[in-house]
Amino acid sequence: MKPTIKIYVDTIHGQAIIASLEKFNDIGPYTIAGPGKDIAKEWLLEEAHGAFGHGIGEHAAPCDLHSAAMDLEQEPQDFIWFVKVEGGIETYDSGTPDGDVN
Repeated sequence: MKPTIKIYVDTIHGQAIIASLEKFNDIGPYTIAGPGKDIAKEWLLEEAHGAFGHGIGEHAAPCDLHSAAMDLEQEPQDFIWFVKVEGGIETYDSGTPDGDVN
């Protein structure tokens, strides 16, 4: 199965690839591969934020991973920086009906 999204980052330990097979707005597991995977995972779990401002945990929607990557592109860190994204980028959709307040 082809990943919905692949995000390439460079780290002080080498490249990492963050990938998800989920539909763009569906939460699920994602993978991190490459020599920089430990740093990329630490960044996602401790620093990155999803499409709607929430922290990213062990499960995330591709839109959350994309949003975090775009933030990283705008503000590279000393230990990790954005390289590129592959995959179809769709409209972010929280699934919350219009007018609903949580």
